[in-house]
Amino acid sequence: ASNLLLNMEKAKADLAQANLQLTQLNSSLTDTYVKSPYSGTITSVYISAGDNTSNLGQGTVYGEITIDKDQYGHMAGEKLPFPTSQGTITAVYAKAGVYVSKGTKLYKMSDSSIQQQIANQKISIESAQNQYDSAKEAYDSCIVKAPISGIVSALNYKTGDTVQNGKAIATITDLTKLQVVVPVDELDISKVKLNQACNV
Repeated sequence: ASNLLLNMEKAKADLAQANLQLTQLNSSLTDTYVKSPYSGTITSVYISAGDNTSNLGQGTVYGEITIDKDQYGHMAGEKLPFPTSQGTITAVYAKAGVYVSKGTKLYKMSDSSIQQQIANQKISIESAQNQYDSAKEAYDSCIVKAPISGIVSALNYKTGDTVQNGKAIATITDLTKLQVVVPVDELDISKVKLNQACNV
């Protein structure tokens, strides 16, 4: 039973890990949006939906932005380089002449690769769930449960004993269904009534 318990606990841990990985993959879907690092007015946009960034060199820019005035009243232009993530651009939200706040979505990268990973991870979770269910069923089969409610009046085995096939493990007595036959003197029979309380 100890080995079955270990197997069940390992299967449970594997299932939890698989679910955690799925959560992380779902969270990474938001990373496919590239957001503005500044507040300001977009002055130039050099990308369009369908462009592939995989072959672009480091430092290649996808647009330019004029940043809001600083505390000294100065305005500055900044180039917007592509992030390290590579792939196909599926949507462009940035437009020249439009003011954007810091954190505004400028464009979106393809999430097809992540979606495929999510689909594969769901299959892994289903497999992990089946393994856990099988391990739990095997472990539960080693647990002997009382078939009725009552008091254990006899226990025939102790920890470490080998159970013999066909021999009772324990005796359970249901005190609610006990019947006691007692003699009553004929002189007292008239004093005995149905459902009357008595001391045995």
